[in-house]
Amino acid sequence: MGMGSFFLRDAIAMKRAGYLDNCTTVVEIGAQQIFYDVFGSTELRELCELHHVGVPHLGNAADPKRFAEDAPPTRPLWEALGYRYLAVDIDGTPGNLELDLNYDEVPMEHRNAYGLVTNLGTTEHVANQANAFKIIHDLTAVGGIMMHRLPAQGYMMHGLVNYNAKFFWMLARSNAYRFLDMNFEAEYEGRPLHDNIADFIMQFRPRPSQGHTVDSNFNLILQKIVDEPYTPPLDVPTGAAPPNEQIKQRYWAVYSQWLAKS
Repeated sequence: MGMGSFFLRDAIAMKRAGYLDNCTTVVEIGAQQIFYDVFGSTELRELCELHHVGVPHLGNAADPKRFAEDAPPTRPLWEALGYRYLAVDIDGTPGNLELDLNYDEVPMEHRNAYGLVTNLGTTEHVANQANAFKIIHDLTAVGGIMMHRLPAQGYMMHGLVNYNAKFFWMLARSNAYRFLDMNFEAEYEGRPLHDNIADFIMQFRPRPSQGHTVDSNFNLILQKIVDEPYTPPLDVPTGAAPPNEQIKQRYWAVYSQWLAKS
């Protein structure tokens, strides 16, 4: 999805609240590009002012009608703001940390090393969600911030998955993350069923649905507050008793309230 003014507004809020005061490192999950609405925006000027730097020259704005493949990268902006920058990507760019989000582990020298980790439209392209979010967890320093902007509905030919609110509630509960912000954004105009989907359905049903879909996103900000191994989200009611000792230990944060009563 890239870095747009929506992200800058959240970054400004985090900076003003003091959550980025001691942050000097940032890692992007998927090297991002700058969306057209950043150029010349009040959000860009304010973010630079909060970091006590001038507005850097970032190149030319991307085509506002689409996210252009040649849109400028975010690295110069992060570095101008004073951050040490890293991207987790397998696109071959020099200096990136090449990790397959489906399978790989974070090297020891990068674990708990980054004060800010951004996931602006990357993990929806990953089948192995447990490993993708483990990588984010392992990269993030204790006290560090994880910022996500991910599809909630629609985007029917975009990635592999869409997210719901419960996923993030359970993710935070399973890892004792602190929720700092959450927002849901939906487009006002629906989109017709994508031609590729309609053509495929017509192999089985002569008249596919003519309904419309609406693209929507979740914006979420979480803080890692304990130094514990990553735990995948567990979908059980809060307050439920663990079925056995192994499950109780594996999902320690989920059953912490139950343990306190036991």
